[in-house]
Amino acid sequence: MKHISQERIVEMARHMPISRDDKLERWAALIEASSAPLFIFHDLEYKSPHELDRLSDPRSAFALAAGDQVLKEAGLTGAEVGKGMRFFELSMHDVHAFSCNCGGDISNSTMAKRIRALKTSSSSPSMVKRVLGWIGL
Repeated sequence: MKHISQERIVEMARHMPISRDDKLERWAALIEASSAPLFIFHDLEYKSPHELDRLSDPRSAFALAAGDQVLKEAGLTGAEVGKGMRFFELSMHDVHAFSCNCGGDISNSTMAKRIRALKTSSSSPSMVKRVLGWIGL
C-alpha cells in the first residue's frame, strides 16, 4: 500500500475541480450552520444581468458563500448575485426559488433544502471519496 501524507492529499485536493453538486452541498451546509437569518432579495426576476453582477448584501447566502475558504479556492470571486449564479451554475429560476422574497421570508433550513434540491444527484460521490479514488485508495 502506498502511503501519502495528509498534507499531500490536501494539496492534491486543492487542484481537483469541485463538482457543481459538491459546491451546492457545501453552500447548503454553510447556510444551515449559520445562526443569523439570511437576507433574501426583492424582485430578482426583474434584474438585468448587469444589475445582478452588482447586487449584493453582506447578510445574504451569496456573501456567506463568498466568505468560505473552500469555495474561494474553488473559484468563487465575490458575493454578488451574478458571480454566485455563474459559480454555482444557477439559472434565474434557481436563484428565485431560494433567495427572493416574493414568497415571503424563509428559514435558513428551508433555503438549504431548496439549494440541495438543485443538485443533479443526491448520490454523487463526496469530495473525499473522489480524492481517495483518484489517488488509488
